[in-house]
Amino acid sequence: KREVPDFLCGKISFEILREPVITPSGITYERKDIEEHLQRVGHFDPVTRVKLTQDQLIPNFAMKEVVDAFLQDNEWALEY
Repeated sequence: KREVPDFLCGKISFEILREPVITPSGITYERKDIEEHLQRVGHFDPVTRVKLTQDQLIPNFAMKEVVDAFLQDNEWALEY
């Protein structure tokens, strides 16, 4: 059964994380999705509702490695 684990998907778009960033609250988002949220909706974390600005987003290199390894082993997921 071909399935992408939920933890490899963004909390906004539900697509595979390509450029994951982590917030001070410890939640990982896809960079483009959280940046769009901050610009269009407001400067707060959509899950925790805590104030959040773009400069607080930090690349989540550990998650990026996990996603890249999954995609290398599951090339079908590149189209997910």
